[in-house]
Amino acid sequence: MVVFGPTDQIEIYGYPKEVFPPTDFHTATLTGDRIIVIGCLGYMDDRRPGYTPVYSLDLSGYRFTKIETSGEWPGWIFKHEAAFDLERTITIRGGKTNEEQDGEIRFRRNVEEYALDIRSWNWRRLTDRNWPQFLIKPEDRDRFAPERYPKVEELWPRNIEYAVIPCDDRRQSWIVVEGVTVSIIISPRNIEVIVEGGLPDDFPHRLAEEIRANAEAAIQRRCILEPV
Repeated sequence: MVVFGPTDQIEIYGYPKEVFPPTDFHTATLTGDRIIVIGCLGYMDDRRPGYTPVYSLDLSGYRFTKIETSGEWPGWIFKHEAAFDLERTITIRGGKTNEEQDGEIRFRRNVEEYALDIRSWNWRRLTDRNWPQFLIKPEDRDRFAPERYPKVEELWPRNIEYAVIPCDDRRQSWIVVEGVTVSIIISPRNIEVIVEGGLPDDFPHRLAEEIRANAEAAIQRRCILEPV
């Protein structure tokens, strides 16, 4: 930790891993005379799917303390946002979580909001969206080839009616299907499809499968579809 003093003085504090482990991609929220640190990506061997790490930094002595919380945790969350309100509550949203499914660790985009009461240290889940999420990957699990990177417009469904929401990001797209927004996010290793609402029966899977087929045709490689 680096502290900048009022007269250009700089102090650097180091902490042993047992006191304050790596907390990359965390949030740090000022609440009076302390900073509450929530979440992280951390080292692979230290990640605990389902658990949410919380620490408190005392600004009077720069002492870190691990906070044990209860309630409905957001999970092993990182790259999220946090906001503090007058009810003494920190609300977090967005980001990703590290979850275990069928013995495999996967990253899942967080679509819910959670509130942490800093008096009781109890978590409360504020939303219950449970939006369907899918990952589309090359069957060989390798990255998309630089010379044949899929374009978002190549992924749009051909047999399902939709409207496009304008976006300047070439790696991200939003379409509207039957009044529900669907986000398509392209990264070097996979394509994320998130159905941001309720569609009937197996419609989300059918939509994601069509996007998978379009991705496969675009990159000329076999692709697989995985619910997340």
